[in-house]
Amino acid sequence: MSPWTVEAVATSSTVGAAALLAVRLLPHASSALRHWVLAVALGCALVAPALVVLVPPLVTLPISQRLQESSSGAAQQTTIRMRQQVPPTDARATASASAAAGMQIDVAAESPRGSGMRLLVIAWAVGSSAALGGLIIGLVRLRVLARGARPTASRLWHATADDVCRHYGIRRPVRLLYGPHPTWLVTWGLTRPTILLPAGADTWAPDRVRIVLLHELAHVARLDWVTLWLAHATCVVQWYNPLLWLAARRLRDEGERACDDLVLSSGVSGPDYAQHLLALARTLRTPRAPWLPASAMASSSTLERRVRAMLDHSSNHRQVSPSSRVVVLALAVALAVAVAGIRAQQFHSLTGLVLDPTNRILPNAVLTLTSDTSGARHEVRSSATGQFEFVGLPPASYRLEVSLPGFRTDTQEVSIVGTTDLRIELEVGSLEETIRVTEGPGASITPEESARRRARAAERFSALDAQWRARCEAGPQAAVGGAIRPPVKLVDAAPSYPARLSSAGIGGTVTMNAVIGTDGSVRDVIDVAGPDPELERAATDAVREWRFSPTLLNCEPISVEMHVTVTFGS
Repeated sequence: MSPWTVEAVATSSTVGAAALLAVRLLPHASSALRHWVLAVALGCALVAPALVVLVPPLVTLPISQRLQESSSGAAQQTTIRMRQQVPPTDARATASASAAAGMQIDVAAESPRGSGMRLLVIAWAVGSSAALGGLIIGLVRLRVLARGARPTASRLWHATADDVCRHYGIRRPVRLLYGPHPTWLVTWGLTRPTILLPAGADTWAPDRVRIVLLHELAHVARLDWVTLWLAHATCVVQWYNPLLWLAARRLRDEGERACDDLVLSSGVSGPDYAQHLLALARTLRTPRAPWLPASAMASSSTLERRVRAMLDHSSNHRQVSPSSRVVVLALAVALAVAVAGIRAQQFHSLTGLVLDPTNRILPNAVLTLTSDTSGARHEVRSSATGQFEFVGLPPASYRLEVSLPGFRTDTQEVSIVGTTDLRIELEVGSLEETIRVTEGPGASITPEESARRRARAAERFSALDAQWRARCEAGPQAAVGGAIRPPVKLVDAAPSYPARLSSAGIGGTVTMNAVIGTDGSVRDVIDVAGPDPELERAATDAVREWRFSPTLLNCEPISVEMHVTVTFGS
């Protein structure tokens, strides 16, 4: 479960629990106030996931590493090419390990954490779909009931409904329907409220008609259809939270009692109302009534408490004042924002693969991760399959260093803000050549001599190349990479110290970079720097005459860089 999910559940659960506790601690408050507390709490719980994202962190609390390691969000995937400086001659041992390993791996394998998150999303979708499906079935039932009902033609019902609407200040048109079933009395709708009356309601006495309409139209005046759907939406989105289901159930019960209070405040006496309500409950009782997403006046689940409240003269039957609504709303929002702003100290993981330029895995690479903030240093080695993992990392910027003999080392900046997956490609290391020239001018190299040197180099290379190709053809195609055959210098040419500079005692150091091509020749001599142009020319002329055996990576020729330092003088 991701940290966002944990924080969203914690926020909605805290608000829901606080609302249930407040309702329990307010037994002498009016039902309308308790209903408003529950409605606001369910609204805050519905937007809790958004609050966790939008509200900035207010407080950071530490949590156990084990808990956080079990949590994961979507992994960041990054490819980093690491550059590394290590003598390539140390890589010969890697070749034997590569040839011995015949395994195949899937470098795009999915992280178990990502798979777990996908299962959680599927489980949430299944649960929400089931809750939404039940709600849709209830709506279809209401639509079927409305289609099978007939409009009320009774003047008594319409005249009483008009009078009650004026009393409550309702200006929306209200439909009165006679249903086909003798036990259903429900109200639903917002823009065009509908009251479904049971069959036989046209024979009711005027007093009962007025009491029923006072109660049912109280739901319309109080907009209980809106709060009822707010509760349904919250339970659909967060179906896994039992506290919200309890709050929604209590919201429905308190809504019925708040409507009872409106009826009593309209001049109906408590005993008379209780007598009519009990009579309706006996008349409308059904053993297996289907669930409907609408208000039901004679529900038997809370009938006893409602009748007791009607007959209790000390009960608070007042409605919620605007100032009380504002205070409750402000307190609920403040609580939701405060809880959403509490962040657990998050720990993340850094995982990935170490590969060579041919996309083969590199075992036993040393990875060092250093925090820029605390200086904490973590070191791991890549496994036999090239994988690595750092766990328990707080969000911060880190320096990541990866080293392996034969490859280049460099420090890369990695920002850890979530579970991160890296695909690290190491590049083959470069050569270092250092020469000191102390004698005077040597014999210049003629074109004929240069050609003879190249011919001898070709003969030596042929023998070495035959040996290596025999090894490559004999060994299996391994998934493990890093098998480097370092270049061997076949032709060497010493720089000539210019006579004028040598006699004058003028010397210095010339540096340059070059590339040894796949054929072993030296090309791309660049970045030449020295104290004198003649020294630079003498050094570069000699370097261009050098010949090497091609560098092989996993039996394939590659180009490698070379840094040359030539010092003239003692």
